[in-house]
Amino acid sequence: MDRLGQAVFPPATSVSFEGATPIESLGRVPSRQAPIPEAELRSWYESWVRQCQQARRMPSRDDDYEAATQRFERRVTQRRLRSLRNKLAPAEWKRQGRRRSKDH
Repeated sequence: MDRLGQAVFPPATSVSFEGATPIESLGRVPSRQAPIPEAELRSWYESWVRQCQQARRMPSRDDDYEAATQRFERRVTQRRLRSLRNKLAPAEWKRQGRRRSKDH
């Protein structure tokens, strides 16, 4: 402890890793989860489009991504979802600019 009562640590150069277990010897390091198969993601997105159309919703790209990550536990990329949206979403979902408010 120093004179202010705070702990004093040795400089980083004095830290030794001698005797530490190498990472390779710890066994297989878990990899990230496998991506969702394209057919499964496409099937889900087609279903999502039908659901939204029935509810008269026009989700944004962000809404698509949020729904997909909830369904697939974040195992889908925005790039893959954007590609599906470009191919499968109705044209009115892809219009540029601000959406008209529901009051008008």
